[in-house]
Amino acid sequence: MENFMELDDFRKRDQEIENYYYFNNGFTDEEIEKIVKMGENLDEMDGIIGTNDKPNEYRNSKIKWMYCNEENKWLFKKMKKYVKEANNAMWNFDIVGFGEAFQLGTYVSNNKGHYDWHIDCDSTNPFRKISLSVQLTDPGEYEGGELQLYTKKNVQTLPKTKGSAIFFPSFLLHQVTPVTKGKRMSLVAWVTGPQFK
Repeated sequence: MENFMELDDFRKRDQEIENYYYFNNGFTDEEIEKIVKMGENLDEMDGIIGTNDKPNEYRNSKIKWMYCNEENKWLFKKMKKYVKEANNAMWNFDIVGFGEAFQLGTYVSNNKGHYDWHIDCDSTNPFRKISLSVQLTDPGEYEGGELQLYTKKNVQTLPKTKGSAIFFPSFLLHQVTPVTKGKRMSLVAWVTGPQFK
């Protein structure tokens, strides 16, 4: 079989496909307080999977959707800056912007809040390219609730410092382990772009 492209054509830019990028102190306590405060007036609902309209043993969390407006424009602007740096450093994906609202998520211990292994980019969301998660809760306030990636048969537990902003390709398998004590809050979003091809 004759190829119409050479392997070197695909090596123009380095990519670390199975790795994540993070900002350890991406958000200050004051900024986190503003994010949580803005979320107080948003409608809360059960976190669901796809078109399933009920929580189940696979996912147990509460979510709120945060759309861009004048009050939170600073947050979207700051996240955009972080996305560009992470993408340029790691993946060089063809991206456009945030195609969906940000999602505030809450996991509590009284129902072992968690989200089992899953990917964010699938046939129902083919435009998601980069997933991001901002830790809004001090790790001393809860137990469990680890954000983990599964890559090359290895489970990586990601940083949980309050204010850390973590970025990873949306097609990587990941989970939030059950919260066994206290409450964990996070801000999640997805960076979109043309379908992979």
